[in-house]
Order: sequence, then structure tokens, then C-alpha cells
Amino acid sequence: MKQKETQQETMSKEKRVVFFEGKSWYHRTKELQDDLTTKYGKKGGFETPEEAEKSYWEYEKRYQTSSESFGIFFRVITFW
Repeated sequence: MKQKETQQETMSKEKRVVFFEGKSWYHRTKELQDDLTTKYGKKGGFETPEEAEKSYWEYEKRYQTSSESFGIFFRVITFW
């Protein structure tokens, strides 16, 4: 437990996309919904901050790709 507390203290000194809660690491999520709203959430259960951060960036990439796809679609429809 002491090791995880030390990791948490180190993480809090830097800007991080992950956080420790209870007994595991978590990150925030964003998902573009079919109605074009953004759904926010939290995903956890990671044993290390590195695992949580890897998952965070996967979610971010998915969100950005969805947003960009919508933007391209919207521009095509608008200028048609």
C-alpha cells in the first residue's frame, strides 16, 4: 500500500490524466454519442498508472477520430 501512495503522491505533482481511487487506477472518458453529444465517464480497475494512461489515450484517439469524422461529414453536407 505504501508503494501505491508514493506513486500517487508523485503523480499529483505532475499533470496527469489518471488518478488513484480506492484500490486501483482510473481515468476519465469521453465518447461521442449518435446524437452528437459527448458522454463523460470514468474507467478504472487498472493496476498501474501506465495501464490507465494507455487506456486513456486510446479513448482520446477514438473520440478525436469520431469528432473529425463528424466534422468532415458536416462540411460535405453543408457545402453540397
